[in-house]
Amino acid sequence: MDNNEVYALFEDIKNGLKGINDRLENTPKVSNSQSREQTPAMDLAPIKDLFDSSAKEHQQQTKAMLTKFG
Repeated sequence: MDNNEVYALFEDIKNGLKGINDRLENTPKVSNSQSREQTPAMDLAPIKDLFDSSAKEHQQQTKAMLTKFG
């Protein structure tokens, strides 16, 4: 693998991670602080689904990049 291929591989990885980061920044924020009042339970299923889909997408992109440059 020459330097141009390595650079292209890292650029692809960087862009993929930026996409995942953008999606995570747009998810609802969850606070870890405990208040004295009882708060209703938050449905975390949409966040879990986002993580799962992002992980699957990243795995597919990584496999594609490894195949391309492997």
